[in-house]
Amino acid sequence: MDFIAHSPEELQALLRAIEAIKAQGGGIFIQQMERKADSVVLRVQREDHEAVDKAAIYAEVEQQKQVEILALRQEHQLQLMALKLNHADELRTADQKIAATEKAKADLLAQFVHDAINKPITIETSYMKQDHRHYTEIGDVNQGNVAVGDYNQQSLHIEQLAEGELKTLLQRLGALIDDAPLKKADRQALETQIDQLAAQAGQANPPKTEISKTIGTLKDLTAIFKDLPAIGTQYGVLLAELAQLIS
Repeated sequence: MDFIAHSPEELQALLRAIEAIKAQGGGIFIQQMERKADSVVLRVQREDHEAVDKAAIYAEVEQQKQVEILALRQEHQLQLMALKLNHADELRTADQKIAATEKAKADLLAQFVHDAINKPITIETSYMKQDHRHYTEIGDVNQGNVAVGDYNQQSLHIEQLAEGELKTLLQRLGALIDDAPLKKADRQALETQIDQLAAQAGQANPPKTEISKTIGTLKDLTAIFKDLPAIGTQYGVLLAELAQLIS
């Protein structure tokens, strides 16, 4: 008896059907299997050749083949469902990682604000601008003792930095402060420290200790944004990225 499989699914179903009938004591086996054009021919024989009812055997194999085709399709559907569930779990994990990162940034800003509000903010720095403008000295910001000369534009130190992530972050931080509705003294205090950070980072051998001190001062100045939470959040995120990049 010859059975013809016209597709890989039908061939697999035929093989499974013959094995199932054989396991039930049907006494049949595959004598030969050969490829013809786009099909595969299976020649099936019975172990006992006496009183062979070929029509009954053929019908039994065909019936079992249909059962196996349905089983194969159900298995395929289950495999697809498992793949979809795995993909959904991967997406969920990725979303959780993003949420955790955003929460960490928000917590960092909250800590900056807490520290700045609960301790005096004193900037012990004298900085001389290098573009022939007036000198600038910053005293105790909390007390408003700020004497500032002509500081209408950001220092060229940022622009003199090599193109890269550091320069981009400082430019974004400067633009954020330029656009923020801040008091003049607060804006100037922030600009001075950003300019100083750019000058330090642009040196051939950047002074790590001085850079850390400047970043610490910028963290303390987060209190300036206590009434501007949206801008303060952006400031905290940019500052955190700067600290991680430079340190």
